[in-house]
Amino acid sequence: MPNSHGYRRRLARRLTEKQKRLCALCFKPLDPVRATLDHIIPASLGGPKSPWNLQATHPDCNNARGNRRIEGININASLFERRIVFQPPTS
Repeated sequence: MPNSHGYRRRLARRLTEKQKRLCALCFKPLDPVRATLDHIIPASLGGPKSPWNLQATHPDCNNARGNRRIEGININASLFERRIVFQPPTS
């Protein structure tokens, strides 16, 4: 996947639109300009560095998730219609 900032911005905007302008983690409205790319399966846990393993999220949601796995992905759903359950860590 190209690492240019422009490519990543365009991809984040495109994913945001395909996700109906909702954050993939909290499902609240997401501004395409503020969207960040998040690996569905974290790269640090062996997830591929390819566009199909990315989703658009709020920066705060992405940071809160860290490199933890997300449970509850419906792998039979179309790529951009996934509904992911995000459970914040309990301390």
